[in-house]
Amino acid sequence: MDKKNYNYDVAIIGAGPGGFSAAIEAARKGLRVAVFEKEQPGGLCVNWGCIPTKTLLHVSNLLQTCQKMDNWGLSFEKRYIHFNKINNNINRIIEKYRSGIKFLFNKYDIMLYSSECYLIDNCQIKLDTPNKTITSKYIVIASGTVPLMPDIPGVNANFIYNSKQLLMNIHDIPNRIIIIGGGIEGVEFATIFNNFGSQVTLLEKKERLLDFLDDDISKLLYNELIKKGIRVYTGVYIKRFRDNSVDFYSGDSFLSLDCDIVMLATGRRGNLSSIKNISINQKDSFISVNHFMETSEKNIYAIGDITGKMQFAHVAMYEAQKAVMRITGKQFDNHRIYPVCLYTKPEVAFIGYTEKELAEKGYSFSTILYSMDNNLMSLLSKNSKGIIKIIYDKKSNMVLGAYIVCDKASEMISEFSVYIHNGLSLYDIDRIIRPHPTFSESIGEAVKTFFSE
Repeated sequence: MDKKNYNYDVAIIGAGPGGFSAAIEAARKGLRVAVFEKEQPGGLCVNWGCIPTKTLLHVSNLLQTCQKMDNWGLSFEKRYIHFNKINNNINRIIEKYRSGIKFLFNKYDIMLYSSECYLIDNCQIKLDTPNKTITSKYIVIASGTVPLMPDIPGVNANFIYNSKQLLMNIHDIPNRIIIIGGGIEGVEFATIFNNFGSQVTLLEKKERLLDFLDDDISKLLYNELIKKGIRVYTGVYIKRFRDNSVDFYSGDSFLSLDCDIVMLATGRRGNLSSIKNISINQKDSFISVNHFMETSEKNIYAIGDITGKMQFAHVAMYEAQKAVMRITGKQFDNHRIYPVCLYTKPEVAFIGYTEKELAEKGYSFSTILYSMDNNLMSLLSKNSKGIIKIIYDKKSNMVLGAYIVCDKASEMISEFSVYIHNGLSLYDIDRIIRPHPTFSESIGEAVKTFFSE
């Protein structure tokens, strides 16, 4: 089929961060673009993930700050939580973001189809509403993921929610909530509800929380959760859900805990509904891709969470750019170093290799540890619990990885992205002048300890 006979140059399934980024990038390059989205533009991140959860974190952190104002000589006699107002604010922010996406779609003449769809082959897409077939030279699958339901008796009880269901249905703060899953999602929701005053219990089947982090960082965050009054059980086997309670084993101990709500944060699987009629290589319910985001089927790409690599909005956006560059025949740097952020209290941010990964690869490396107790801004805010950990190559002194644990960690980690991407050494970092007093100057202070040893 010649280009002139296609309806579009690029058709994108899904309007989440990967999908809408790919659409805008392709349209800016002069391609005719269509996007298929059965729900709302913005996908999981905008509508039921990043925006609502980070708004709740922000509000709950404000509440915690107010409750500690006596330490600064300030007091508030009345403290109420108006959850309807909180939800209204969340909805306004979401709608503003959606409107921004729609504005850019209109600006670049991107056609948005609000419909379920599926692939007939590598250039034809069948729509449910309206009932028609669209053709496109290239197809980008950015359909994201759906919650992975654990096979546990009673899991369909009406007091059990996944994160999307919880955000859509919660109208008040639960007194007691049990969160199943000690990954990023579970730990962030535990922080939110603990800040709001709920009794929070976190259950994790593995032997430690966030096991993709180095042991010392995982343990530090675990200890902070415990200090805040969150009950954490690891090595958990859940026997059943029943009568607003959870029966489970933690090690050799059997426990039964009552609750108002259970939230499932037990992982996600690829949303493969759009490719049920064609053969594309998959692994563990996710679409397999190469370095250029190409699938096993010619002219079909996959980006974002559907690939099962790193399920973050910023990674999906980067992969969108990579896929469009490939489609347009341009070279693009295959950058594999992505920052990971946990919006807990304190925040945790990480980039690069872990110590375990480097040991497995045979690297000769060492670490720098710097306590945020020595940082003036941390002391001023009375949030000095935290560290900076820099992992570097012993021979070249190049930075291989970094962790930041403090209130501004998510804002600071990009500095290390620049260092690692450009192959900078500790000597290069030491030459940088940072403003004082700031949280970020602690990075320079951490590096200076290397030269003082």
